This record gives sequence, structure tokens and C-alpha cells, in this order.
Amino acid sequence: MNNRDVFGRVITIFFTFFFMLIVRTTRCQHIEFGTGIGALGYIGDINRGVYPKNFSLGVDVLFRANHSNVVSTRYSLLVGGLQGSDDNFVDILGKKRGSSFKTSITEVSGVMEYYFLDYKNIHSPIRWSPYLFGGLSFFHIPREENNFLSNVRFGIPFGIGFKQLIGQKYAISIEGGLRKLFTDDIDGVSDGSVYIKNYQYGNPNDNDWYYFIGISFVYILYNTRCNYEYKPVHYRQ
Repeated sequence: MNNRDVFGRVITIFFTFFFMLIVRTTRCQHIEFGTGIGALGYIGDINRGVYPKNFSLGVDVLFRANHSNVVSTRYSLLVGGLQGSDDNFVDILGKKRGSSFKTSITEVSGVMEYYFLDYKNIHSPIRWSPYLFGGLSFFHIPREENNFLSNVRFGIPFGIGFKQLIGQKYAISIEGGLRKLFTDDIDGVSDGSVYIKNYQYGNPNDNDWYYFIGISFVYILYNTRCNYEYKPVHYRQ
């Protein structure tokens, strides 16, 4: 089975589960649909920090199920790009290496969100809340664009955000999230196989990361058959 077949099956399973969840959730909970846009970035041997110069565009679509006023589950599909360059070298080896890469990436993820404030309560004086999130993700980098990844990999997404209700039917969120990975070959030099004059140009003991900083806009779908009282502030039936 080739790389595309594996990732195709992951996408199929994800969307099958996604639609089954919608059917189940719409019977008893309030749900949200939305889309977002932001910046994707990479951290590894080539980029040791956050460099806006190497940001790439990322776009996602999301589905959120609200289990209570402070706990939600979110499923999303993120597509975009990753890139890095030794133009931002942090040592003389990086300068001499002069390496770079640029590729696309597709990610599916599921995370739990915890909101610190009960901003959805009808009696709450506020309509916003900071939140934390964490979960599991699967990502794929096309082999024809980047010869370093050979199959679907997984990571642990986590981060912080801020959500604001807009009227009765909409909300906007700003968040930043890291992906802890268990691979060291996104940039193609992290495996330590590149040597010049007995100097190792990659660190095989330091895994790569990537992150997404973005803003999203959602539409809130209300239902009447719920097991709990869930109404955003000022919302009236």
C-alpha cells in the first residue's frame, strides 16, 4: 500500500466518524461549524525558533461539539505549507550548511477544549473566555515534494486560545497551538546523516515540531433536545 492510499484511508475514516458524530450530536447538543485561516511554522534543526519570514499559509475547517458550558470537543482538517531556511542560522554550522526546504502538509485532528469562564451561561455578564486544548493529530507530507517522510505520522497538538461570542449565532476565536512530533525528518537534515569535515550537521536526538497560529469564525447551531441547559449569554428561545 503506497503513501497516498494510507492517507486516503485516514481521511475516509476521519470523515466517516465526523458525520456519524454529527448525527449523534445534533440530537442532544449544540454544535458549531466554522473555518479559519492563519500561519503555519516549523521548528527543528534548520529553524530553532519562530521566524515570521518562514511562515506559510494554513486554512482549516472545523466541527465543535459542546458537551457543557466549559468543555467541548473539536475536530478539524488543516491544510497548508511548511518551510525552513538556514538564512536564519544560529551557529556557524548552519551558515555553512545552507540548507532549506518547502513542502505542503495536511492534518486531521481531534482535541478537547476547556474554557476557564462560564461565558455561555445566560446569567454570565461576559461573552468571552480563554481556553486550553489538547488531543491527537495525524499529518501527511507528500513524498513527491519532500522525500523525507514515507507515511502518515501522528503528533500531539496543544495550545491556548481566546473565544468571543458574537450575537446569538456566531463566535470568533484566536489561538496558537504547537504539535509535538515523534519524527526528526521533516527538514531532511535532522537525522544527523550530513557530515562535512567531521561535523554533524543535524541532531538525531531532537525531534521536529510545527505550529499553527490562526483566527477562526464559527456558526452556532442550536437544538431543543438537550440534556443540559446550554444557552450563550443573552440568547433567548
